[in-house]
Amino acid sequence: MPAAPESRQHGFSLLEVLIAMFVLLVGLLALAGLQARTLSQTRDTEIRSLVALQAESLAEAMRANPLRSVNGDGVTTLSWAHYVESGYASAVSSAPASTCRDSDGCSQQNLAALDLWTFKSGLANGLSAGNAFQAAVCHGGSAPTFDDAGCANSGPLSIRVVWSARLDGKSRQALVASGQRKSSDASSPLIENRYVLVFEP
Repeated sequence: MPAAPESRQHGFSLLEVLIAMFVLLVGLLALAGLQARTLSQTRDTEIRSLVALQAESLAEAMRANPLRSVNGDGVTTLSWAHYVESGYASAVSSAPASTCRDSDGCSQQNLAALDLWTFKSGLANGLSAGNAFQAAVCHGGSAPTFDDAGCANSGPLSIRVVWSARLDGKSRQALVASGQRKSSDASSPLIENRYVLVFEP
């Protein structure tokens, strides 16, 4: 009677296990990078929504508090000169002396100062520590930057906000390649974002 063939169990070699672990590691790293970029984009969207909401809230407050003047013909003219700034003040100035809650009442200028302080405080509280910002209400036509609010004696009255955000290396290179960022700024992880709301009564 012939002998039964010898039964052998074949397992994975050490090399096969290492290759499988390497492939798995590469996949996990790619997934982690994707998740980090998704979180960053989500945060950027949240910040832009916050800025837009704060600017719209200030615009509504301005519409409710115009200066009125009547000429000799009885024509009423509205002005928002009490909201106009010459440029950037401190990101969060000290609270105005009048909170418009005392018994002495509140002038339109006091209310405008309170509205501006509330606007900038809302931005400061909503943005994270890594997102520096500048904000101003003024006339102008040029785009604002961190160094210059773009205020002028002419142009539409607008609410202007500039804030910083962090970009990963791939996003920085993509902006440089598309011409949206200078090649000299490719190494900087920060980028300026801006939001301008033209005020319409």
